[in-house]
Amino acid sequence: MAASGSDGPGRERMSDPASAIGRDTATALRDGFLRTSRSAQVPNHLLITNGLFDLDKIYGIYDDAGVEYRRYPIAPWRAVCTEHQIADTPRNVTWQPPARLDHYIFNMADGYLQRVLPWHLFRIRDGFVSYDITRPGQPEFYFFTAGGEAINGLFFGGQPFLEDPGWQVETPCVFADDFFVRFNICHLLFDKLPRIHTAQTLAGAQTALLFSAPGYVADLCGLFGITAVAPPPGRRRGTIALRDCLIFSDSFNGLKHPGRFGGPRHLDTLAALRAALPPALDGPKRYFLHREPPLPRVIENAAAVARILDRHGFHTGDPAALAPLDQMRMFLNVEMLGGVHGAGLANLAFQSPGSTVIELLPPLCATRAYWAMSQKTGLDYHHLVCDDPELGTVNARAQVHDVRNNRRNVVVPEAAFEALLAGLDA
Repeated sequence: MAASGSDGPGRERMSDPASAIGRDTATALRDGFLRTSRSAQVPNHLLITNGLFDLDKIYGIYDDAGVEYRRYPIAPWRAVCTEHQIADTPRNVTWQPPARLDHYIFNMADGYLQRVLPWHLFRIRDGFVSYDITRPGQPEFYFFTAGGEAINGLFFGGQPFLEDPGWQVETPCVFADDFFVRFNICHLLFDKLPRIHTAQTLAGAQTALLFSAPGYVADLCGLFGITAVAPPPGRRRGTIALRDCLIFSDSFNGLKHPGRFGGPRHLDTLAALRAALPPALDGPKRYFLHREPPLPRVIENAAAVARILDRHGFHTGDPAALAPLDQMRMFLNVEMLGGVHGAGLANLAFQSPGSTVIELLPPLCATRAYWAMSQKTGLDYHHLVCDDPELGTVNARAQVHDVRNNRRNVVVPEAAFEALLAGLDA
């Protein structure tokens, strides 16, 4: 399925021309869309129209910069989608700041008020999706009509392609993924599972299409009667034929992680998940998440921390040692969940409202995910800023988020940790 040449005849230039975008930046956009589109190299208004990426604008950047590319005819999503609805309306989200503003993740220049755009649900019939997940951290997805037109707005990447389909999904499916393709329980529970459950509830989805679907994903989807499907491990690039597909706008742009900052349908999904699980396992009431290499953010004074945890009645373990459904059932019973910032804390999704979450924050790199979802799910959130093994005590509030620090280990301030747990015991 071939594309045309790089400069289509009679193409109108954008009203706000992209001539200021140089050839090197345009090439970076084509070849590394995720990194370039999320940086300040290309202003958003040159890439986006009405909250969705605009392929015509992207073609314009290439044309103005003289960059070669594959060109496909473009179909507006409104012309080809057989159904469109607003799954969640736009709204303002208000946050309650923690008692101690001692980490940069709590710095919010907007006064703890964030705007969330509408959440669109689109339906296409007899189309295709092309995917490329060969490069870690640089996934690409492109939806096409049966006639080979690229559907504008329903893509993530800088170079559309369409091949002969390697396989087909016959049942009504939801495209549940986004640019965080690699399996991560935090993104699965708070972003992808709500797409699956909402598409099932609003539009009758029977299958969930993801690009990393281990056993945990299959068991989770099975609780809702949904079948999870993914390309075979060896097919990391290709095209899939779709008989009937549901697509959410935040798979491509406007992802507000976690869970659209506690969107109502996202919270409904978590409540439905807890209700669908078999009864809770008879397990520990206090659980601390164990981390060891090759995981990042390992506790370097682990022996001293273990003694503190023992004094306060915590069980330390790795949930992955249990079967997926048993992991979920165990956390239904946990009243106090603790651990270093990381995906394991997403298990707070299974805790009952009023339970406690304790997050040990690395000083140089963390996100608001667990503070945010604790607040929106009615949990009692506490945090402690750790020290850095090389830098010692760091002014974490003065830091700027830098993912290059994401794998640094931590040193837990022992006296402060003891005092935190003693206060929760009281």
